[in-house]
Amino acid sequence: MQVLQTIFQAILDLDATVFMPIIILILGLIMRMKWKDIIHSSLYIGIAFIAVNMVVNYLYEVMSPPLQAFAENTGKQLTAIDLGWTAVSTVAWSWPYIFLMFPIQIGINMLLLAIKKTDVLNVDMWNVWQKGFIAAVVYGLSGSLIFGIAVGAIGCVCELYIGEVIQPEIKKICGADNVTCPHWCLLLCAPMYAVDFFLRKIPFLNKNWDLSGLKEKLGIFSEAHIIGFIIGTIVALVGGTPITGSILIGIQLAACLVLLPRAAKIFMTALAPFSEAAEAFMRKRFPGRDFIIGLDWPIMAGSQELWITCIILVPVFIGLALAVPGNIMMPLAGIMCATLMSPAVLVTGGNILRCLILGVIFMVPNLLISSWFAGPISDLAVKYAGYELPAGQLITRNLEGPIFDFGWAYFADGHLLGILVIVFYLGSLFFYVRNYRKECKAVTAE
Repeated sequence: MQVLQTIFQAILDLDATVFMPIIILILGLIMRMKWKDIIHSSLYIGIAFIAVNMVVNYLYEVMSPPLQAFAENTGKQLTAIDLGWTAVSTVAWSWPYIFLMFPIQIGINMLLLAIKKTDVLNVDMWNVWQKGFIAAVVYGLSGSLIFGIAVGAIGCVCELYIGEVIQPEIKKICGADNVTCPHWCLLLCAPMYAVDFFLRKIPFLNKNWDLSGLKEKLGIFSEAHIIGFIIGTIVALVGGTPITGSILIGIQLAACLVLLPRAAKIFMTALAPFSEAAEAFMRKRFPGRDFIIGLDWPIMAGSQELWITCIILVPVFIGLALAVPGNIMMPLAGIMCATLMSPAVLVTGGNILRCLILGVIFMVPNLLISSWFAGPISDLAVKYAGYELPAGQLITRNLEGPIFDFGWAYFADGHLLGILVIVFYLGSLFFYVRNYRKECKAVTAE
C-alpha cells in the first residue's frame, strides 16, 4: 500500500498541466507520430489546460463576491457550506485506500478495451479521486472495504460508457476527433437523457434554441457577451455592489464568455495531429474500431451555451437553496452549477431552453442529495483529513454524479430505497447507451 501511495502521489504532484503532456508524448511515441507533431501536441495540451483554467478561475473570481453577497442578503442561514471540489478532493485523497483506485481504473479500462466493450482510453488520472470519494463514503457507512471499492469500480465502467455516448457532442464543442470526456459529473447525462427524451416530444422545445438559433430570434441580445454583461451587472447590483462596480463585473463576465471559446480552441490545435495519428494507428492494427482518448472536462469549456445557462440559473439556484424544504446547503464554491449544466448541454445538443428546464428539474434533488452528504463528508473530513469543524457546522459540495453517488451511499447506510435509486440510474444509463447505438446504426445504414 505504501509503495502504491508513493508512486501515485509522485505522479499527482506533477499537476495536470505537466502530466497530460507526458501522457500525450508517450502515446505519440507508441503510435509513431513524427517528433515535431509529438512536441507540438504535448506542449499545446499543457498550454490549453493553463489557458482554460486561467479564464475559468478568473470567471469564478469575478462572480464569487457578488454571488455570495446576493445569497447573504437573503438573511437565511444554512448550516452546510459548499466548499467545492478542492476541499472534498482533499478529503478523498486523505482516505488511506484511495490509491487502490488507480490500478483498478486502469485494469478495468484495459480489460474492456481488450474484450471490445469500449473504445475509450481514459487517461484522466486526476479524477480518480471521484471514484475514491464514493468508495470512501460507502466504506464509512457500510464498514465494508470490498463494497466501497466495488462501487468505485462500477463508477469506472459507467464513465467509459458515458464517454462513448457523448463523444459526438464533445467533438462539436472542441472540434477534435477521437477525444471524449469520461468525467464523473457527466454520469448525470443518463438520467437527464431520460427526462429530455420526453422534453424532445414537445415541438416548441425541440426547435433550434442554441446560440445560432437565438440570434435569429433575439438579435444582439443573443450574443454571449451581451447576455454575460446584462446578467453580471444585474447580479452584482442585487448583491449590493455600487453601479460602477456592477458595470465592471458585467464587462468582466462578458470578457470571460468571449475568451473561453478562444482558449478552448487550443485543445483543437493540440489534438488535431494526435487524433489523426491515433485513428491511423487503430485502423491499421484494429480494423473497424475507433480509438477515443478520454480527457478532463476543460475540453468542454468552449461551449458558450454551457456558461450562459450557468449564469442564467445562478439566481434560481440560490432561490431554490433557500426555498426547498430539507435543504441545508448554501451553494458557494459550486454556485455557477457547471457540474450540473455540463451534462445538460451534452444531452440536449446545446438547446439552451431545454438545458434551463433540465437545470431547474435536477437542481432540487441535487440540493437535497448534497445536503444528505454533508454528514458523511464532514465525518470523513474530521476522521481522515484532520478538519476541525465548529459545533453545528457541516461541509459539503454541489456533488458531481449525485444520483449515482446517492443510490449507493443511501443503500450502504442501510436504506433499501437506495436500491431503487441504483436501479433507476443503471436503467437510465442502459436506455441512453442503447438509444445512442441505435441512432449510430441508423446513420450508418443511411
